[in-house]
Amino acid sequence: MTEIRYKKLQEVLKNEHEILLQDLHRVYADYLNSKAALLYRNLEFYDSIIYTILENNQDPIRLKFYVRDIVELLKETEDTAYVKIESIFQHQANNNQYYIFFWFSWFQTTNKLDPILKYLFYDI
Repeated sequence: MTEIRYKKLQEVLKNEHEILLQDLHRVYADYLNSKAALLYRNLEFYDSIIYTILENNQDPIRLKFYVRDIVELLKETEDTAYVKIESIFQHQANNNQYYIFFWFSWFQTTNKLDPILKYLFYDI
C-alpha cells in the first residue's frame, strides 16, 4: 500500500527531456517488458511518500520518505550505498497503471576516515 502526499507540480515531458525519457523507457522495458514508445508524458511530483509493508503475522511497517532525505540503500551487489532523494514523481505507463519513481543523487566515498568517529567521509 502506498500513500503519496503533497502534490507539488505537474510537468509534461518534452523532447528536451531526452535523458529522463530514455531512462523511463529503459525501466519499463527491463521491469515491465514494455518496449513500446511512451504514450503518456505527464509527471506529477510530490514532497513525500509513505509505504506500508504488510507481512504475514507481523505488525505493519510504515516507511516515510521526503524529498531531500538521505537514505541508505542495499544495492544489487549487496553493497551499501547512500543517496539523497532529489524528487519523487508518478508516471502513467502504457498499461494505464501509475508507477512511482525516485530520482537520487548518489554519494561517493572519499576513502577518508574520520579520525574520531572512524566513519568514512562521502561526497555528493
